[in-house]
Amino acid sequence: MKKITTKLILSALLCSPSLIADQVINDDLITTFSSCIGQDCVNGETFGFDSLRLKENNLRIHFYDTSMSASFPSNDWRITINDSSNGGENYFSIDDATGDKQVFKVSNDGTVAMGAALNSTFLLSTSGDLSIQGTMSDSSDINLKENITPVNKTQVLQKIKTLPISTWNYKANQNKDKHIGAMAQDFYKAFEYGPDNLHIAPKDAAFVAVAGVQELVSELDKRDKKIQELEAKVQELETLQATLENLEAMVGVLLKEGDKKTVALVK
Repeated sequence: MKKITTKLILSALLCSPSLIADQVINDDLITTFSSCIGQDCVNGETFGFDSLRLKENNLRIHFYDTSMSASFPSNDWRITINDSSNGGENYFSIDDATGDKQVFKVSNDGTVAMGAALNSTFLLSTSGDLSIQGTMSDSSDINLKENITPVNKTQVLQKIKTLPISTWNYKANQNKDKHIGAMAQDFYKAFEYGPDNLHIAPKDAAFVAVAGVQELVSELDKRDKKIQELEAKVQELETLQATLENLEAMVGVLLKEGDKKTVALVK
């Protein structure tokens, strides 16, 4: 009777829901349907099309690198979903767990931020504004290009002269930040650069301006040369004028002396 009672007690303890132990599976674990991980998973979980679900009030996935050799990378990373504090922020982030900092973050309003200084290195707002800390460089290698054709800078300058330029703000920008520039429709109609008449590539706009400036410089050089030629002619005229005045003065003197001699002869 005593042995039976002991067995019953051990069976009850082993089957008790309050007795929780880690499980180690020394083989592959294959789930043919869906899996739920977290304190709030329930029996009969409805997965829909989810293959894997994390379900609790603090959602984190930690990538713990156990590399020990100095020659191997060993940084730890974490995926974090939302703040764990009351009234915290809703977001998805990739964190440098070793450095204890966020390096990529998507807020629930669609704002995207990334970089060492998260909100200033790279920030893409919900209205499409992109702010970066540093220089934005796009490829301009001649080896990547084809159909390379010289530009008629005279025509570019003429089109710049008639291109409407306005100040405006984007409708989606809550701060109503003021900008200056052309409308994409006018720019495309004038130059036909870019994929369509709804966008203006910064490089296209910049080098339209550069081509216009180069043409202006060329025109100014021609005018400067013409002015120099005119100044040289003016200098020649001034020299001739001075010579003429000197000759007139000499003639005047000679005439006066001639008059005196004539008077003397008459006497």
